[in-house]
Amino acid sequence: MWLPLAVQHELLVHVSVVRPQRAPRNVGVVGHHLIARPRLVRLLDGLPVAEAAETWRQLARVLELDDLVAAGDWLLGKQVPDADRVRARLVDLAADPHRPHHRRLTRAASLTRCGVRSAQETRLRLLLLRGGLPEPEVNADVLDERGDFLAECDLVFREQRVVVEYEGDGHRERRQFRKDVHRYERLQDLGWRVVRVTADDLEQRPAETVARIRKALAHRSA
Repeated sequence: MWLPLAVQHELLVHVSVVRPQRAPRNVGVVGHHLIARPRLVRLLDGLPVAEAAETWRQLARVLELDDLVAAGDWLLGKQVPDADRVRARLVDLAADPHRPHHRRLTRAASLTRCGVRSAQETRLRLLLLRGGLPEPEVNADVLDERGDFLAECDLVFREQRVVVEYEGDGHRERRQFRKDVHRYERLQDLGWRVVRVTADDLEQRPAETVARIRKALAHRSA
């Protein structure tokens, strides 16, 4: 799952046990007590581990809301078959009122979306929603004048013919850069407004980024 770098690089092992067993405590080990939920556990290399949706729920103990949504979006990514069913299960599991951090889980589950390709796309989408903008389509297809596939775009405001593209560092690779230039030119030729967003826009100037996209939408709605 997509996790914050601080969590990815944390040199700790989290071990969960069911009472009356004692949660382990040692250098580099964090122990937890869990309620027995046999249906949510499977064996991996002979060890009992929480299955994916249960792991996501347990992450509510250590992740803030946006990071929890990003982790959930990973479970529903483009590579996941039947992602709508998986999302429905996340929403259902999060509804358990007896879970720690129940409200955070419920909110996060409601904000997950199918088809997301990166954690930064998730964070950008959440930023725009909090800024009061309408919800865009996620990694949606844009067609040309003949109805043929033209591009898949990160966030699509179809009514206003505006697309928002998150430009990660991978877009600087030569082949991808050239492909992007051609794609953006074609989109603009067909009357689409392309707004490009970088990590600096997202992290250092979020209010300005929301305002820029709001202005693009308002211009197209006029």
